Amino acid sequence: MQPRTIIAGGVLFLLAVITLNLYPPHYYAHVPPFDQSGKESLVLADSLTRGQGFANPFAGMPTGPSAHLAPVFPAFLAFIIAHSSSGPAAYYAMECCATFFVVLQVCLLPLLAQGLGMGFYSGVGASILWLVARVPREVVWEQTLDGVLITGLAFLLYAALRHPLSMPRVVLCAVLWGVLILLCPVALLALGAWMVALQFARPQTPKKNLVLVLLPLLMLAPWMVRNYETFHRFVFVRDNLGIELEVSNNSCASFSYELNRISGCYAQHHPNESMDEVAQVAQLGEVAYNRHRQQVAMEWIKENPGDFAALTARRVAAFWVPSLLMSEQGAIRNLAFYSPLRDAIVTLASLGSIGGLILLWRNNRGACWVFLVWLATFPLIYYLTQYNERARIPVEWAILLPACYAAGELWKRFAPKAQTQTHGASF
Repeated sequence: MQPRTIIAGGVLFLLAVITLNLYPPHYYAHVPPFDQSGKESLVLADSLTRGQGFANPFAGMPTGPSAHLAPVFPAFLAFIIAHSSSGPAAYYAMECCATFFVVLQVCLLPLLAQGLGMGFYSGVGASILWLVARVPREVVWEQTLDGVLITGLAFLLYAALRHPLSMPRVVLCAVLWGVLILLCPVALLALGAWMVALQFARPQTPKKNLVLVLLPLLMLAPWMVRNYETFHRFVFVRDNLGIELEVSNNSCASFSYELNRISGCYAQHHPNESMDEVAQVAQLGEVAYNRHRQQVAMEWIKENPGDFAALTARRVAAFWVPSLLMSEQGAIRNLAFYSPLRDAIVTLASLGSIGGLILLWRNNRGACWVFLVWLATFPLIYYLTQYNERARIPVEWAILLPACYAAGELWKRFAPKAQTQTHGASF
């Protein structure tokens, strides 16, 4: 085994150990009943475990069949609950899984950077920034798992942009896309963008293109058929857009989910905390309720275009350069939901990633496309709905890696000159 391989393995092992120490799972002797947790993923998981189906996502009262969330992650949590001896044991298992996903994410970054031709230590730098920032570990939400799948998928996306994939790799790629969309439906936009980039950079055979498009759709089909049979209307994967738009765009709304909770605006508008709203869900049915809420949101946007533009601008800023909103976010006292250090790292990395993407466009266009596919498409829906830091987790790697690549290239360019000047100087 070559010394470089041994050193790289040691670095990855050290990163894994540090990550385990920073994100340890905890065992809580008492956890609230999952069906009263207020977290829709847990409530749906509990419903599945009780044999009530994918239903009743809100803690206030039963509301019937649901497509409020995509199906895979609640089913994953339900599997854990069903195979655990108690609520505390189930939650501990969830924390262990979440920590494992973070370890995978951190250790994948150096390997991905090397695979994209950016250098192993660009990825090490991104992993260190991830750990210093203490990017949140999501236990009962899917974003941490989304990030791992998206990072793993990036290897295949880059390979396809460089040379035609073998059919087994095409099938693997398509299956990963299908699973990812069933976890996080906005990934469908990234799939479309990647297929367009693929046609310009390295067209696959028509048969392979067909597999890449049809296989994910076939994987989605059973869920969509279930939704149609349940609601008698077409529902792609989730039906919660109406709720999210109206909660995020109204007369009391701030740009931030946490600020809306502090002000009480969230409690007025969301079925998880408003008995009036959850009663309407039960009365109208989930799909009809969401369509009504979407109509209310669109009417407010039409009547208040300036307020909507201001909210959207703040949400865009919060996603990319959150330090600009430090004065407003300072009202969030819980460090689990707001960290000035984390915001500063994200802000600097976002600005640095611009330089990294420019360098990649010149030096390695395939790698640049991999980043652009995610950075250009993934945040779009989150510009329209209240900012929540966890929404950025699935693409955090795509911000940190180009920034660290740019820093490495700057070091290579200027460090030799500085060393030459130092050695040549007389004291």
